[in-house]
Amino acid sequence: MTWISFAAAFLAVIVVLAATGPLLTYTWGVRGYPIVLWGIPLSITFISVSAVVFQTLGIRWNAISVGVLLVSVSLGGFLLRGRYKSPRSTKKWKTPFLWLTIGTALGTASVAARTISALSHPSLVSQTYDVPHHVNLAWSILSTGQGSSLSRNLVGSTSGNSFYPSAWHDLVALVAQVSGSSIPTATNATMVVVASLIWSLGIGLFLWTLTGLPTAAFTGAALAGILPQFPAHFLWYVLYPNLLGFVLVPYLLGMSAQILSQPRKQKYLPALLLVLSLPGITLAHPNALFAFAVISAPLFIYGIGLWVYRIKTPNSKYPRTWAAAASLATVIVLLIVNQASMRVRSIAALRTKPHWDALGGKKEALWAALSGRAGWVQTPYVDWQSITVGPIPFLLGALCIVGCLYCFKLPAARWLPFSYATVIALFVVALGVNGPWRPYLIGIWYSDTDRIVALVGLVAAPLAALGAFTITELIVKYLHPPLTATSVGLLVTCSILVAAQFNPLLRASYTMVALNHSFSSNDAMLSRDDFDLLEEVEDIVDPDEVLIGDPWDGSVFSPAYTNRIFAFPSLNTSEGDDTTYFIENLSNALTDPEVCQIANDHNYRFILSLGNDRGEHNGPYGDPKTFSPVHDLYDPKIGTVIAASGKSQLIEITACKDAQ
Repeated sequence: MTWISFAAAFLAVIVVLAATGPLLTYTWGVRGYPIVLWGIPLSITFISVSAVVFQTLGIRWNAISVGVLLVSVSLGGFLLRGRYKSPRSTKKWKTPFLWLTIGTALGTASVAARTISALSHPSLVSQTYDVPHHVNLAWSILSTGQGSSLSRNLVGSTSGNSFYPSAWHDLVALVAQVSGSSIPTATNATMVVVASLIWSLGIGLFLWTLTGLPTAAFTGAALAGILPQFPAHFLWYVLYPNLLGFVLVPYLLGMSAQILSQPRKQKYLPALLLVLSLPGITLAHPNALFAFAVISAPLFIYGIGLWVYRIKTPNSKYPRTWAAAASLATVIVLLIVNQASMRVRSIAALRTKPHWDALGGKKEALWAALSGRAGWVQTPYVDWQSITVGPIPFLLGALCIVGCLYCFKLPAARWLPFSYATVIALFVVALGVNGPWRPYLIGIWYSDTDRIVALVGLVAAPLAALGAFTITELIVKYLHPPLTATSVGLLVTCSILVAAQFNPLLRASYTMVALNHSFSSNDAMLSRDDFDLLEEVEDIVDPDEVLIGDPWDGSVFSPAYTNRIFAFPSLNTSEGDDTTYFIENLSNALTDPEVCQIANDHNYRFILSLGNDRGEHNGPYGDPKTFSPVHDLYDPKIGTVIAASGKSQLIEITACKDAQ
């Protein structure tokens, strides 16, 4: 039944994303492939912004309220719209869309099959540091009906509210409610759909917009998941909000390229929808917005200049001068915006404070990026040096170079190699440069090489597809095979897709996915016994009771798995001095009245003790001595075991019953 629940959640993700933004764009008069290109980012905006609106108005945010708002906005758009004509004839887009569909199916299958096979259990989420926070936040949204990113309670029941990008958590909560699955199952299903279907579709649509060729869209969608830099890197280095935000970047790039290439009168609706998409990518994760800004800067510099050149050519003696002036003005505006961003306190803090240091050298970083090996040399979690790299990463790196060369012969894509150079430069800084100005350049991504390597993958994916497309053209042009160009394209694309699956670095990434989603890894906080016990807790503990325990033994996952509040819903948080006092003095509960007073004040009646499998996650965050009384509670007068699975125990605090 659990995999059936996963399948239901998987379908629910698709339905939720397809039934929001694409429905809105259709009712607003959009036709052809822009329905999807503009609709997917709009879905994230609609879901995340509606959560802000409903919480501000004091209305519970759930599938029903979101559905009512969706129908209302769709009807309003239908009544007020001016029919927008797609840049492609509505009679001709259906056959090319079939090519995109086939390519998307191949790309989706290549990523989804490997990711699902790496999951040891459909409800076991990754055992990495950030994940408990994300699944518990999604559970909080589902249980309270409050999903606003502007007032998220980040750390626990006694903490204050602040901004936190919650688009991912809103989406997972909505999927869980629509499908009836648990938050962990919905999390895994959403991860798979976003990394496979939404990513493959986005790359295909981006290349369709850029080249106007459905065969290029097919190649892009099919080959979207062949690089270890992205999305595979974010499947094992688990950063759900970043994954969602980065996946939206190709859609926004495609929208931007389409706007700059359209006649003046047809720019307005695409420009409006691009603006409406920006809140979605921001509420997915603000650094995804900056990723889009960095990658699209060459597009706007070149595209605005080209647009001005086309306008001035019929009626000016110096169209190139006007174009150069427009591009220069764009550069100046971007530099002003960049500097103005430092006036935002949170951004200035990120861009002035070092987080992680460089772990390699400049030459090493440059060679890793160009050779297709970016993303593995700096990772401390696996002995990557023992991996025999082989030729495939180098061939994929060469495909990106070939794709860059192809872009220079395609006017609409000449900016893309400069975006590639930009993200490679950021990667070189992240991996190989230490200095006072390092945070200024990459601090918005926490100066974290793992996040920045994904930027390389964002641009490398379409370039690798264009490289494959170029090889197809060269074969047809010079070798004259006894096959149609379409057949050659299919063979080349499928051959590269199959060969890429044997890339040792890609295989190692999915090995890490399996390791992080395992009960038995060294870092696993949840054992199979822990998992089985958590499934029983909801039937034992009343909804108004608060669980307490050692978050580092796996208890931190209890809200998402038990549907009950836990005192420490994140691994780097503390409830306060009284809760710490309660834990440290639990063995004195019979003689210290303050212990029971705290228990009664906070509704602490049950302790989760999930063994001593704290793994290697402790680092500087969790002191085992603080929570040792939880694991050393042997006096039945203080606590009685009422449920157990192996060494995992649910303990009722009996010492404080009389105090109640």
